[in-house]
Amino acid sequence: MYDRRVKLRNSAVSPVIGTVLTLVILVSAIGVVLSWGIPYIERLKVESEQKSVYSQFDLWDESLRDLVIEGVNATRINNFALNQGNLLLDTFGRRFVIYYFMKPGYDCILYDFNEYNFTIKANVSLPDTIDEVIINWLENGGQEIHSNLSIKNDTDNVTISVSSPLEKTVKMSFYNSSDVVAKAWVFNLGKLQWEASSSSGVYGLRAENEGIMVSIPGQTTLQEGFIFYNKSNALFMTTSLIRGRMFSGNGPALYKVVTTLGESEVLENSAIVYNLTLSIDGANADLWIRYFEDKGFSKVLPFDDNARRYNQTEIELTFLKVMFYTRLHMAKGG
Repeated sequence: MYDRRVKLRNSAVSPVIGTVLTLVILVSAIGVVLSWGIPYIERLKVESEQKSVYSQFDLWDESLRDLVIEGVNATRINNFALNQGNLLLDTFGRRFVIYYFMKPGYDCILYDFNEYNFTIKANVSLPDTIDEVIINWLENGGQEIHSNLSIKNDTDNVTISVSSPLEKTVKMSFYNSSDVVAKAWVFNLGKLQWEASSSSGVYGLRAENEGIMVSIPGQTTLQEGFIFYNKSNALFMTTSLIRGRMFSGNGPALYKVVTTLGESEVLENSAIVYNLTLSIDGANADLWIRYFEDKGFSKVLPFDDNARRYNQTEIELTFLKVMFYTRLHMAKGG
């Protein structure tokens, strides 16, 4: 009788154990799917969306180049179809500072650019004293100020302070007693940007200066644009500025981007200049810095880690500035 009861008890326990083991396996399988499978599928969706949006950014960049060929007031309409993520038009963006000297023997560094001041320092003893700078805010009704200074010896430095922010487009002309001996340009580039988040991190695209930055979790690369080329000692540069009303849209939608070439100005036309220097700030500035290093710029200046100087002291420079006015609005969805 005892053996029979034990057998009955064991026969009842076996199905229970089997059921428990089945549930454990099922829960474990669901856990694996939730912890690995769903994030993996989510990542694939975001990566696919990034590739789709990149192709649309690339078409927009091509449109900008077409507008430059067609001339001022030419217009293009680009449609951006988004399934996810945020689309942003930012008219400030990264700061580029470009400066060079109009006469041989002059060599200074401009550094510590802040919103309301910067510093100029002589790298060598100059042929003549730089005694004045005229600063023009080209997008602020042509505001202009004159500031006196004295830079002659290689130990001389002066901090210039201003009452209006050094932003958008600012031109600086440095004079000795009679002539312009140096020019500097401060540009806020503006950008069109897309971002989408996933469990593995943020994916992004940033179109600026006719280049596109591509971000995946842990890495950002620059797909270069056509803004620079050199042949012998002749050099051509373009700075592309994006202006318009700031805009941000999120989620699945069709966006219409209307872009007009508002300005196209030759800042230098085959001018002989000396010691051409760039200083680049903002997120992932190192990518633009490496881009220009590949074009013949090197780090040779103290005080500014983001400054790079062209390897040839004397060059023939053609420098073009183009400004695009962009209107971005939601055509459908959201």
